[in-house]
Amino acid sequence: TLDQIIRNEVVEIPQIESVTLKTASKLYTETTIINWKKTTVEVKNFVRGLTPYPVARTEFDNKNLLVYSISNRIDAIIALPGTFFSDNKSYLAVQCSDGILNLEEIKLEGKRKMNVIDLLNGYDISHLNLISI
Repeated sequence: TLDQIIRNEVVEIPQIESVTLKTASKLYTETTIINWKKTTVEVKNFVRGLTPYPVARTEFDNKNLLVYSISNRIDAIIALPGTFFSDNKSYLAVQCSDGILNLEEIKLEGKRKMNVIDLLNGYDISHLNLISI
């Protein structure tokens, strides 16, 4: 694009001003809560759209959990949306309406921002009896 500008080869396209532009609504804490009943694509886009600020959130172990990054799993649908899965050492995943997502980078209330493996190495979740997949 810069080379085209230098060579005067760029065709300017004026912005249409007759269209009424919509403003984005203000984000509140309540509007950053993840709805696990949505599809994996919708949840991933929601998390991406709120990162790095104000950050998507959910509840885990009766604490506020901020979710900075998330990725797909290949596992089949096996539980209700919002169900957490973990082997207590290498992953923490959540069921959505059409699949399961791995939480990657998170911040649990009272902790620092970290990847899930670091959290599981230092935070005991065995009392939650999460399903291992």
